[in-house]
Amino acid sequence: MDKKTVIITGANKGLGYELSRQMAGMHYRVIMIGRREQELMSSAERISDQGADVYPLIIDIGNDDSIDKGMEILNDITSNVDVLINNAAILEDRGSELLHVDMDLIHKMININFFGALKMIRSTVHLMREGGRIINFSSGAGSFGEGGSMWAPVYGITKTMINSLTFHLASELSERGISINALCPGWVKTEMGGNEAPRSVEEGVQTALWLANDAPIQYTGKFFRDKKEIPW
Repeated sequence: MDKKTVIITGANKGLGYELSRQMAGMHYRVIMIGRREQELMSSAERISDQGADVYPLIIDIGNDDSIDKGMEILNDITSNVDVLINNAAILEDRGSELLHVDMDLIHKMININFFGALKMIRSTVHLMREGGRIINFSSGAGSFGEGGSMWAPVYGITKTMINSLTFHLASELSERGISINALCPGWVKTEMGGNEAPRSVEEGVQTALWLANDAPIQYTGKFFRDKKEIPW
């Protein structure tokens, strides 16, 4: 039986690295995507040293040319993608007021956090067969039900956009038998989350692993935390 293939963005560190490590241990072929070459190669080597099937792929998801070149390489690596995990994001407006955030920074964050995820979906969906799964990392910061984020307003807006993307693509992708869901990993001890965060990266990836492997395929267009649906 052929190995399943998973693509993970932001795979060089944090949640993306932990997902890569664990899914490699589940015998997936893991395409690790990141923009920092040295860091990505080092991370991929640590996993491949354990005998895993890992391919580091240098892509800056905020750059169209980089995505196009990366997809050419991807097509040589695999003819099918079973799971796409959009994990990559930046948070550069911590403690800011929306009316005073530099417009260039707003464009940068939306380009990476939202358009980057959309471009990855559009660039890989043709490789997905029926039963394919797309998983978008979101955040409670983007939830209307949880009051959004006052501490990082642009970041929160980009995650609201991810939620809307997930909701609107669900019906379109269901015609192909592909599911798409968003998740909040909680406040996780990563470079972005900081050392005060209560959750480990191992805890932070559990819902993503569940959505990739065990969640019913009919679950689509939903928002999860701790394997339970939460309000948009």
